[in-house]
Amino acid sequence: MIMAWWEGQLPIVVKNWLPFVGLIVAFLLLTFYLQARRRKAMEDAAREMGFTFQADVAGLGPAAYLNLPLLSRNTALSNVLQGAASCGEAIVLDCQIGSGKSAQTQTVACFRLSGKELPAFEMRPENMLHKIGALFGYKDIDFAENETFSKSYLLRGADESAVRLLFHSGRLSFFEQHKGWAVEGAGEWLAIYKVAWRVSPSKLRQFVEEATQVATTFL
Repeated sequence: MIMAWWEGQLPIVVKNWLPFVGLIVAFLLLTFYLQARRRKAMEDAAREMGFTFQADVAGLGPAAYLNLPLLSRNTALSNVLQGAASCGEAIVLDCQIGSGKSAQTQTVACFRLSGKELPAFEMRPENMLHKIGALFGYKDIDFAENETFSKSYLLRGADESAVRLLFHSGRLSFFEQHKGWAVEGAGEWLAIYKVAWRVSPSKLRQFVEEATQVATTFL
């Protein structure tokens, strides 16, 4: 009775907007709930793996891996795990690019290959937009002797000669056989992920093991 009376006092415009506002509130509450649930699951997974966990990168201080292309964009970084892998220091985190319907979130494994000096490069599966971009001068490093790799991946780097030396036939063959990975590197750091793939906490250990295998090919 009171609710009916209260709604009767509201202007028509306000009453028309109430369902819409209710949907927004419900969506926000669901989003916060899902984020909190994933945070807790990621924290539990970190503990099981012997990694430390924190909700975001605040307090980590400047780190070279944050300068890698994906992580240096306008991104939201969360669910940060820190630990050790067989190839060196490891940092695993969720990286969201964009917002709303255009947002992409991927889980990224970063490895510090102590003592290495990798040329800056980006490698990711090639899509139709990349192929169209090549027609307008979008640079892609191809290998005539490895057409399968060149057709499957976009590879870029400021120092093309150094990148070509880095991607010798053994590495090219590895990525021909293990498709789908995106890899970025510079100096001692590598970032390894699959585009728009947010790893389930239950699959996190497997993801880190597979990403470690990829990183090991650069040692």
